[in-house]
Amino acid sequence: MAQLLFLISSYAIHIGLGRMLGPELYGMYAVVVSLVTVVNLILTTGIPRTVSKFTSERPDLAKSILKTAGKLQLCLSLLIFALYFILASFLAEILKDCSLTTLIRVSSIMIPIYAIFSLYTGYFNGLRDYRNQSVISAVYSISKIALIFGLVLMGFSVFGAVLGFAISPAAGLLIAVAIASFPIRTSEYIGYSKIIKFALPVIVLSVLLNFSTSVDLLVLKAIVRDSQEVGYYSAASMISKVPFTLLGALNMALFPAVSSLTYLNDLQKTREYIQESFRYLLIFLVPATAFIFVTATEFISLLYSPKYVEGGEPLRVLIIGILFFSVFAYFLNIVVASGKASLAAGFSVFISVLSAILNFTFIPVFGMTGAAIAVTIASFISMLAILTFVIMEFGSVIPLKSLAKVILSTIAAASALYFRCSGPLLLGQYIVAFVAYFALLWAVREINERDVIRLKRLMFRRGS
Repeated sequence: MAQLLFLISSYAIHIGLGRMLGPELYGMYAVVVSLVTVVNLILTTGIPRTVSKFTSERPDLAKSILKTAGKLQLCLSLLIFALYFILASFLAEILKDCSLTTLIRVSSIMIPIYAIFSLYTGYFNGLRDYRNQSVISAVYSISKIALIFGLVLMGFSVFGAVLGFAISPAAGLLIAVAIASFPIRTSEYIGYSKIIKFALPVIVLSVLLNFSTSVDLLVLKAIVRDSQEVGYYSAASMISKVPFTLLGALNMALFPAVSSLTYLNDLQKTREYIQESFRYLLIFLVPATAFIFVTATEFISLLYSPKYVEGGEPLRVLIIGILFFSVFAYFLNIVVASGKASLAAGFSVFISVLSAILNFTFIPVFGMTGAAIAVTIASFISMLAILTFVIMEFGSVIPLKSLAKVILSTIAAASALYFRCSGPLLLGQYIVAFVAYFALLWAVREINERDVIRLKRLMFRRGS
């Protein structure tokens, strides 16, 4: 539920700001948030993910691991905050918009706050204490909505939106400290080098992985002269990432489970777990992608207003690319959880470099649609590469019969969107299409009551 709340709050913010600020100012907000998110990933994935892995393997040392990792995280976050603040004007020049300097500096406030917040998220996740993890995530999501819209409505415009975004993790952090405290008197975990050794490849992996999904927007901002075009593409990009965001909940539950199973060298159970969770990924991502593809122009106009109708064409291409990227990211998470973080970092380097090259190639020719084409090609090639490795490592992990049933049911259900409506009626069409889709899956016995129970256990299990 926390992941669902995070998804809803994120899209409510982007859609609301898109309507309130207009394409030009919304594009500025999206660029600044994308930039600081890439920087944040240095801190919000490496050490927190390491804490999750180590505490899942040694829950008896959880407090010690948290203390040692906390010291590393605090020092690193303050250093990165200082560097990012100082380099704000340089980054704005690269993006060909000096007016971004102040916004970039305001966004830097988030870096140390979110770094420690993410550490506690990893701590609760490693202990499989999904309840408290959900609580702090929910508080963060709610405070983000309140702060961003509150400051914008007070008249602070895009400055207020960025400031609200930057300070929003503070409330969640306070709740996390109240629940778990900070283990000041606990003895330290002696494996400093072990934490750093595992965290560094994960940091490289995560930064490059996110960069590969942000480079299209950043390159577009640096190349095109029409600021509104950046706003159109930002809207298309946010909508296209719905499937990838939904994948986050599955990855968070999958990581400690696969980590524990590979730690115990249980290959058979690992393969079964991967195959079953991948089946659920297909069941939800394939129809969502197909339905948005069919109604791209109508959907972006419904959410962001008709002013953003020009973003429909890049959205149609981009939604396919993000499906490929979601599958790539899913298997990348498995590679990391199995203890091969350095190899996963290599895959991230590959997709980032390929995406950057393709964006610089296609954007000057095709504009914002070229950015979408670049993301799609890079994601498809990278997906095939990592899928080949995972099959070699774990055996067959693709449920082919389920894949066939999902695709056929999606095609049949998409007929409900043949005569496309506009405005709120489109939502009714989506409901009909999804009801038809799940009814077809039920009819061909692809889903049943047991799947509902399994999915709840996978996504909402509590720590012991």
